Amino acid sequence: MIYREIKSISFPLGGIGTGCIGLGGNGELKDWEILNRPNKNTRNGYSHFAIKATYLNKTKVKVLHGDTCDDLMGSSPSPFGYGHGPKRSSLAGFPHFKSTTFDGSFPIARLTFSDDDFPAVVRLCAFNPFIPHNEFDSSLPAAFFEWEIENTADESVEYALACTVRNPALSSRNHEILEDNVHGIFFETADKSDTEIGYSDLCVLTDHEDTCVQESWYRGRWQDGPTTYWKDLSEQTRMPTRHYTEPGKEDHGTVVTYVTLP
Repeated sequence: MIYREIKSISFPLGGIGTGCIGLGGNGELKDWEILNRPNKNTRNGYSHFAIKATYLNKTKVKVLHGDTCDDLMGSSPSPFGYGHGPKRSSLAGFPHFKSTTFDGSFPIARLTFSDDDFPAVVRLCAFNPFIPHNEFDSSLPAAFFEWEIENTADESVEYALACTVRNPALSSRNHEILEDNVHGIFFETADKSDTEIGYSDLCVLTDHEDTCVQESWYRGRWQDGPTTYWKDLSEQTRMPTRHYTEPGKEDHGTVVTYVTLP
């Protein structure tokens, strides 16, 4: 697809009547309309997928995005408007994939990511819980992401696939979930009960066996959070855990799965 077509895509992911998350033509997660109101042209913090490849004593890490679809000069209204470049939440400054293709046949979207300097072709199948004649399951407030990694190197490669989501609550609490065959993070509002107006919760779960969880990004100032996250993912063999007992403010959390492919 050419740039203007990729830029125009926001594929809705979510059950019937539950709101949705937009999957962009370049793979970004945008238009988080899950809080009972319209929310176009927005992002939920730094929510995204990323992948790391470790092989031959070297490491490659990329955000699972193609080129940014933001205006490269920036836009208004925003705290940093026209002339300041793309929004930080677009992750435009992080390494990303050179080639991205998008095939959207609702309710299923398929994306393929590849790059000459990355030892894999990565494919995403994202879909809604739509089942003919089953309105209950088709109305689950859920989005599903199935990832396929094809090793294109001449040796075994260890891959780490990371999913980061921001808790949208102003007073946030993130905690690890590990039960039955699922592992992930539960995000909830810390200063309200689940019967009060304004309470929200969501979760990120995987059924992959080799998984670790970072409940919250480092709570620093300015860009300490995303900077520390990127160093953790890039430089550590395993994603380090981090747990805060006190509630935070719109804390990000990351779930990472690991697999070695011959």
